[in-house]
Amino acid sequence: MARPALRNVSQTLTWGTIDAKITHMYPEPLFYILNVPAYLYDILQIVGLILALAMAVALAREHGGIPLKDVFIVWLACAIAQLALTPVLVLLVEQLGFDIPLNWSFMRIVAVFIALAIAQVTFHKTPLVPLSHALDIAAPPVMVFLAFARLACLAAGCCFGAPAPGLPWAITFTNPNSLALHLNVPVHPTQLYEMFGALAILGIVLGLRHRAMWRGNLMWVTLLLYAALRFIIEFYRGDIRAMVGLLSLNQVVCIAFAVVCGAILARSLLRFPMRRGVEATF
Repeated sequence: MARPALRNVSQTLTWGTIDAKITHMYPEPLFYILNVPAYLYDILQIVGLILALAMAVALAREHGGIPLKDVFIVWLACAIAQLALTPVLVLLVEQLGFDIPLNWSFMRIVAVFIALAIAQVTFHKTPLVPLSHALDIAAPPVMVFLAFARLACLAAGCCFGAPAPGLPWAITFTNPNSLALHLNVPVHPTQLYEMFGALAILGIVLGLRHRAMWRGNLMWVTLLLYAALRFIIEFYRGDIRAMVGLLSLNQVVCIAFAVVCGAILARSLLRFPMRRGVEATF
């Protein structure tokens, strides 16, 4: 099969009065490496994974006592889960005929747990690092990767917003190959909403990491704030989603996450004076 022409490599994205070119993930590749097509969607996710690793290494060094080898093992497991295992699981589920709503989001989580379990069994008989330390180190990199993942979604046109005519910051997808269903119609830039929200959460979590009362709680803070962010953004999404009454399934999951994380945080913060008193005796 002949290589597709690159003259149609980009889609026009109109943002207010500014026209920008965004390369689409399918079917036009951004470039080729040994005849293997490289798409902007995948490249942005890889960049996000690399930056997440860099932040995890920096936080591990700052924390002290965390072997960098363990950080690399966990990162590699998560990278393989995101880039390779998730598509395999989705394809397997589709071939088996199961109809799982939001299977990509669900399968990403499943893939990460599977990859981490394999890494645990393969490399260690004991936990890689203390769980509370690991979660504190993992929380900021998760938001770094999420920010780039949503930028990748913008390039692909997926996770698109609802029509928003007259909205000054609305964006318009025009390429017929875009994953956005609303073509040539101004829509909410929900991908950017979530990207900037993830960066804001990243800033908050990094600001809390040196405060004693939040040690061991950074992941729960991250998940609680992200649940609130995603719950709000869901109102502006325009893609097809599973619904539970008036709420999307994502919003129901967000409520569940918020309740669980809120309960864990409340319990930990209420016990902080006791923990601080115990630590002061040593």
